[in-house]
Amino acid sequence: MKNSFRLVSKFLVFFIAFLAIANQSICQVVMRSFLSEDRSGVVETSVNLDGKPLGYQLEFLSMEKGNFFAEGEAIQRIHYNLHLLSGKEKLASFQVSVRDLIVTYYMEVKVPGNGETRTITAIYNKTNKWVKLKGVLQENCRQQDSKWGRLDGVQSYDQLLNFILSQIDANLEISCIHK
Repeated sequence: MKNSFRLVSKFLVFFIAFLAIANQSICQVVMRSFLSEDRSGVVETSVNLDGKPLGYQLEFLSMEKGNFFAEGEAIQRIHYNLHLLSGKEKLASFQVSVRDLIVTYYMEVKVPGNGETRTITAIYNKTNKWVKLKGVLQENCRQQDSKWGRLDGVQSYDQLLNFILSQIDANLEISCIHK
């Protein structure tokens, strides 16, 4: 009797641990409700501000409605303004467009300069929880050691946004953008 109780208790411990790990690996990072809210955060050690904090505000503007499916409405594009801040001083502003698809979240940041607009794109894979950025910037707007990164194991929407903004900070020379 004692052995069967020990066996059942061990099984329950392993089963509960398995459920906890499985639940953590399938948690949703990008919630639909987050996409219609203003967001803000801080890149703690900014390349552009010599190690000082760089603040950002993602200001929600609008949603373009898309096709209707059995589960409900699909949103085609979500529009924002992105403001980069040093304290309360606005350093630069960008137009941002987001597409929230079933397995992928795309963020496009439009970077004006020299009479043309370039784009920085962040791709977040919801299934595997990684985000990767790419950008083709004007030569005078690139940081000297420009290299776009990837983050695996994204756990929250704030972590996703902070990584995207830290990559923009690390690769874009903000001083070349007009306020």
